[in-house]
Amino acid sequence: MRLRPYQEAAVRATHEAWKTHRSCLIVMATGLGKTVTFASIAKGVVESGKRVLVVAHTAELVRQAERAMANVIGCEVDVEMADLVADMNWLADPAPVVVGTVQSLTAKRNGKMRIEKFAPRDFGLVIFDEAHHSVSTTWRKIAEYFDACATTKRLGVTATPDRTDEASLGNVWDVCVCDYGIREGVEDGFLVPVRQSMVYVHDLDISGIRRVAGDLDRVELATMLERESVVHGMASATIQIARGRKTLCFCASVETARLCAEIIDRHEPGKSAIVSGDTEPERRAEILKRFKEGELRYLCNCAVLTEGFDDPGIEVIAMMRPTMSRSLYTQIVGRGTRALPGVLENTDTAAQRKSAIAASGKPTMLVVDFCGNAGRHRLVHAADILSGKDGVAQATLDRAAKILHKRAKANANTAVEEEQDVLAIIDQADRELKAEAEAKTRKLVRGTAVYSATSMDPFEFAGIAPRNSTAKVGMPATPQQLALLRKWKCPNPERLSRKEATEAIKAIAGRPSSAQAWTLRKHGLDPTKYTRKTASQAIDQIKRVAI
Repeated sequence: MRLRPYQEAAVRATHEAWKTHRSCLIVMATGLGKTVTFASIAKGVVESGKRVLVVAHTAELVRQAERAMANVIGCEVDVEMADLVADMNWLADPAPVVVGTVQSLTAKRNGKMRIEKFAPRDFGLVIFDEAHHSVSTTWRKIAEYFDACATTKRLGVTATPDRTDEASLGNVWDVCVCDYGIREGVEDGFLVPVRQSMVYVHDLDISGIRRVAGDLDRVELATMLERESVVHGMASATIQIARGRKTLCFCASVETARLCAEIIDRHEPGKSAIVSGDTEPERRAEILKRFKEGELRYLCNCAVLTEGFDDPGIEVIAMMRPTMSRSLYTQIVGRGTRALPGVLENTDTAAQRKSAIAASGKPTMLVVDFCGNAGRHRLVHAADILSGKDGVAQATLDRAAKILHKRAKANANTAVEEEQDVLAIIDQADRELKAEAEAKTRKLVRGTAVYSATSMDPFEFAGIAPRNSTAKVGMPATPQQLALLRKWKCPNPERLSRKEATEAIKAIAGRPSSAQAWTLRKHGLDPTKYTRKTASQAIDQIKRVAI
């Protein structure tokens, strides 16, 4: 199997990192071939005579890994999941590859976890699929068990390294060897361009909903979205905007999904269905098959298709579940970013790939977001997940959100339907902010001045330890933190995560201000020996003596 350039780079970087590190993390957006990448890495381990274990948290992901391992490596693959037990054939050599769910591997039988039947020394590699879950207790038990053998390596793969609860993946993984996101995938022609249509729903009011664990409270959100007028507004808009394209709807509750499918069915009979955690496995498989084959045009779901569900034919994602979680939003949008099968074959350059996608039956994918009165909440939107690995200033993303919301509200009472080019909106927001900054600078100019400027690192400025620049962990600093750090002249504060910004604020708050430092130096005192509080006391004393 021919790997793409970024996949080849990830394989090389992983083997290179293992020379000095025990564990590596690969960040790769949905639809870019994470499974094929880690199967290619595992192939080298198997060929060296060692076994490989792949850990996932759903049956769908286990089966996906099983197929990929068999195809790429060409070896027998055993499964440890529910009633399926690996290494049961004592007369044959054990399979080189074992795949299993974290739930089954950590389940206890006769006081022992099921993984304890495996000898860590026999395994050269343990792979964690959807590794953003790896900070949890059950996943860590597996890591700790196999870490008992010094030669066993670990590899994590995920599309979303940042977690809503801000738990750091840096505590589990030594180094991030690859960070290839949605924006890079789009710009290099491996993913379809993302468009967004923001719909303003008059009765949607989430301003009073509490925030729990970094996102909107699920129960309160479900109660709001289950109101019939809200569901009608979202379902009707989705039908009008989708115009017959294959649409996957993400709902906040099973009841919302049921109501949505029912309303869509009134407009297009027999073209919608619902899947949820309550759907029987056989029934779910049947519905998904009908959806993939095009018999169903709309599929409403609640929390079951965010991971492990691949259907390149999906053209529209209806986000009927407002969220503050960038990780959740990224997983959901990733369901629609794949190009159609066969479109990218026989293409070697980004230009060729983009041209092939543009000429295909799926030239773009559309995210339909629903907004209303958000109050104090800053909801995630498409621009947030297209900031790229080099990052976009939070102020630019916030401005992009304002542009999208303003256009949605302006069109609320009209028949206008706009599909916004999200990257173009980001560029517009950036231009607007730069123009405003230049205008402010011109207003402050008085005569001429000669000065010098030095580019500083915010970590050095704040006096805190720098982070690993390749690892994307933690949430970005809040607007309030950024405002305070900018007020204190901290350079490049947007590079700090929320936790790092907190540390920086604490560090800076304990030092004298620039004005205090100037006054202390003027009177022959060393400002580095003072805190902000003691500097204020010393200056007060100087003033009293002067009087």
